[in-house]
Amino acid sequence: MQSRLTKTLYLGLAALSLGAVTAVSTTANAASKAKVTSTKKLSSAPETRNVVATGKNALYTKPGTVKGAKVVASKAKMAKLANSKKSADYFRAYSIATTNKGSVYYKVVTMNGKYRGYVYGGKSADAFAKGIVSAETTKSAALPSRTAGFKLTDVKKNTLWNAPKYTQYKAKKVSMYGVKDTDTFTVSKAATKTREGSLYYYVTDAQRPSVSGWIYVGNGYQDATTVTLGWTDFRNC
Repeated sequence: MQSRLTKTLYLGLAALSLGAVTAVSTTANAASKAKVTSTKKLSSAPETRNVVATGKNALYTKPGTVKGAKVVASKAKMAKLANSKKSADYFRAYSIATTNKGSVYYKVVTMNGKYRGYVYGGKSADAFAKGIVSAETTKSAALPSRTAGFKLTDVKKNTLWNAPKYTQYKAKKVSMYGVKDTDTFTVSKAATKTREGSLYYYVTDAQRPSVSGWIYVGNGYQDATTVTLGWTDFRNC
């Protein structure tokens, strides 16, 4: 009887001990998961928040170390976006989240809106780092030797943009309402897309100054003086 009582007491204590260990383990695992302690929208000029993936970190639905975070784009996919030759694969950063572990995560979206989520940004909010770095989506280019007197070959097809397509998030077409085929345009700026090398001119309608924007010239095209009044090789890109 005493032996059975002792054995029962021993098994009970063992079960209690195992339960305690399990509880401690569960608590430790829960405690090890990071929690978001603050979120903030980024307020600097939009063009200063254009970034490119480095391929060092994946993209998640939540900050990567937070419970429930799921992969949106793997590390391998982010590496492909980092080495892409398409402007559509740049990102725009628009908010920042900080965890209780001191980690910083940026919420970003590709210029074409295909990928959106959180990417690790290091331990400091002073500059983009780790998973993303700042990007110059366009580069300044030389103006043509002639800058006035140009016409669009087709007002309906040769649409102007408020920024070269995909070099800014949600770049959009400019309204061409009221513009006629006889209107002439002047060139005031020139730029190339960093990735594609496509040349764009910023033009203004001389008859309707409120109408202005960027128009695609071509790849490797340099001097508009070789083109007559019709921009025969200007197309949308």
